[in-house]
Amino acid sequence: MAGAGCLSIAGPAWPLLCRHLRTARIGRIALALALTAFLLLEALIVSAALAGPEPDASYAVVLGAGVDGTTPSLTLSRRIRSAAGYLQRYPDTIAVATGGQGPGEDISEAEAIAVELVRLGIDPARILLEAASTTTKENVLFARQVIEAAGGSAEESVVIISSSFHLYRAVKLAGSVGFRDVSGQGSPSMRYLEPHYFVREAAALIKEKLDGNL
Repeated sequence: MAGAGCLSIAGPAWPLLCRHLRTARIGRIALALALTAFLLLEALIVSAALAGPEPDASYAVVLGAGVDGTTPSLTLSRRIRSAAGYLQRYPDTIAVATGGQGPGEDISEAEAIAVELVRLGIDPARILLEAASTTTKENVLFARQVIEAAGGSAEESVVIISSSFHLYRAVKLAGSVGFRDVSGQGSPSMRYLEPHYFVREAAALIKEKLDGNL
């Protein structure tokens, strides 16, 4: 009797239960697809971070980051040191320092980069300035314009110098604005923050795609 009673109650509810089961299955599939897409993105981001730059590039485009007054932030300082190392290894490479001036910055990020590169022994004659950009897309787009204004070409080899987690997106954006031969050199972030930065970068890539930048 108890079993029959349960069946009599469950019978009318069966279609609703099936719908819930189908919804749960669809949800699990969607979650699995989203996780797979995320892992693929992370693999691309990590791969770009681990890949080394092409040697002896025509230009090294140094991407800006924050400046405190006139002092480069820790992130920017690490990018600058990475750039200086590359420029010292390849003395024919021209640097393009990028980044405009934002709130709390007494000079542009490009100027801060140039000042530090000179302090680290790079000849000022090897440094071009792009001091108007406010985004990564603008960094690489305006860098191309500066290179072309100086008589160079987007067909020449370019190394993008930025934080390691940022390289995949930066290199892809450089390709989207017309650079044909692009590689990247990464600088490390604080170790305890790197997992956060790498995870956040996947979301930034999706946003760039939705904004039509990639």
